[in-house]
Amino acid sequence: MTSNDMKKTILGNINRILGELNQQINIIEALDNDSASSGFLDLHDQIDVMTRCMVSFEAVLVRAVNIVPSKQEKNNV
Repeated sequence: MTSNDMKKTILGNINRILGELNQQINIIEALDNDSASSGFLDLHDQIDVMTRCMVSFEAVLVRAVNIVPSKQEKNNV
């Protein structure tokens, strides 16, 4: 396995973990939206920031995957 293959594997792992993190954020958001709770919407602003950070992280992850060559090539730098 080449370094580029390993990079793609690790980036895939990060993407999977990111999906799991998004699921957890969705759960905490649903709990925060429980109007019967004394903590109703107390995390609203923080969840909004988390969501924006996740969108940015997903975008950089896509760029990273696209940068890594699919086959081993030498850099001509």
